[in-house]
Amino acid sequence: MKIFAVATIIATAAAQTNLAKCHSCDVTYDAVTNQTNAEMWDACIADGVEVECQGEATSCFTIERQDGARQIQQIQMGCKQRKACLNNK
Repeated sequence: MKIFAVATIIATAAAQTNLAKCHSCDVTYDAVTNQTNAEMWDACIADGVEVECQGEATSCFTIERQDGARQIQQIQMGCKQRKACLNNK
C-alpha cells in the first residue's frame, strides 16, 4: 500500500508574546470502525486541543496521509519549526 502525504504550512506567530497557538491532534484510521474521511477530520477537530507552541516551533502544521484509494490513514496537526515545514514541502 502506498501512502501519500500532504503538508500545509500556516504561520501563526503571535505578535506581542512571540508564541503561536495551534490546533493539535493525531488521528489514525481504524479499519474496524471504517471511518470516512469526513469522520476523521471531525475526530481531529473534536478530540484535538489548542496548544501554545514552544521555542522555535512558531508555525502550525497539518499532515494528511492517504492511501492509494484516497482514504485518509492519518491526520496530524500541531506546532513545528518553520524551517522544518519548508524542508518537508
